[in-house]
Amino acid sequence: MIEILSIIVTSLIPSQPLLVSEIPIRWVQYSQTNPNRRLSEAEITQGLQKLSGWTLENQTLIYTHTFNNFIESVNFINCLVEPAEKLGHHPDISVSYNKVKISLTTHDQGGLTPLDFQLAETISNLINTFSETSGKQCTINPS
Repeated sequence: MIEILSIIVTSLIPSQPLLVSEIPIRWVQYSQTNPNRRLSEAEITQGLQKLSGWTLENQTLIYTHTFNNFIESVNFINCLVEPAEKLGHHPDISVSYNKVKISLTTHDQGGLTPLDFQLAETISNLINTFSETSGKQCTINPS
């Protein structure tokens, strides 16, 4: 399924606004029936193989990315707002200057669900585009 999101993110530096784009997002079809169901170990292993740079730690998907500076880090976090709100699923995020650590799990299910993998894929695509444009564009390239 392809959905179009419109992300509007303003830069922390008013003279350097981020671009506004319509973003195609390809949701991974991990579950046809219940996106909130807890995944089996086999499903988690299969899903993790499709996510470059993500690791698994205690039923949590983890990704750490190093940006050029603190402002880029915070601008990227702002890019996550719209996709997270669209899914109704929100990552745990920690920032240490230019490093952003993103953790995904479904707390009320006590582990990973299809929503975690859907959001992880979206975040990976956002990181790729954001990095390619030196933090000036908050979009997802169609896959």
